[in-house]
Amino acid sequence: MTTNTPLTMTNTPAADDPAAVELPPTQPIDITPFLSHTS
Repeated sequence: MTTNTPLTMTNTPAADDPAAVELPPTQPIDITPFLSHTS
C-alpha cells in the first residue's frame, strides 16, 4: 500500500498530461477510479 501511494502520485500528473493530450476525455475518466482507490 505504501508503494502504491508514491507510484499513484507520480502517475497522476504524468498520466494527466499525456493522457489528456494523447487520448480523449474517456481516458482521464478512467483514472478517476484509480485516484479513488488511493484515497
